[in-house]
Amino acid sequence: MPKVLFRQFRTRKINLSDFRQEVEATIERKTKPELLSEFGKVVDDWQHKPEFRARKVINTKGLTVYVFASGENASIWKYVSLGTRPHPIFPRRARVLKECRRRPGSYKPKTWPRGNYGGPGVATGDVVYRYHVNHPGNAPRDFEGAIGEKYAPIFRRDMENAIRRAIRRIKRGQNGGGNA
Repeated sequence: MPKVLFRQFRTRKINLSDFRQEVEATIERKTKPELLSEFGKVVDDWQHKPEFRARKVINTKGLTVYVFASGENASIWKYVSLGTRPHPIFPRRARVLKECRRRPGSYKPKTWPRGNYGGPGVATGDVVYRYHVNHPGNAPRDFEGAIGEKYAPIFRRDMENAIRRAIRRIKRGQNGGGNA
């Protein structure tokens, strides 16, 4: 996820709660909704869409915003984004599995590695019935990495602006409200 680097500055009798308030407000009002929107765009045309939630963590190590899939379809997001290893598939409710025999180039996925999405998700080929299938696995799509790279400069700019607003607020408070 994106990280922010803070530059050091010196001042006397600074109230750090002003900084924390401004950063938290920026994350709640701007960062979380924008990140949730970006993740929502990825699953816009999915049939079984996961829900997304965001959580902020502010501590001495830094500032982090986590976005994670939730709900009953969260595992689908994990399988697609993190990828799967090759594994056998056995029927659960029927005696055989219906499979579309694929030839090279016959399947066009909805998503591709590194966050590209928007394909048809169509498989063409002959239909065959099998007692089990050896799934070849799928490459990780790494949506989180792609969204993180895209959003990092925006996040950095937003946090720098939040710090500037907090500094202005502190200076106004030290000057007695600004009206002399």
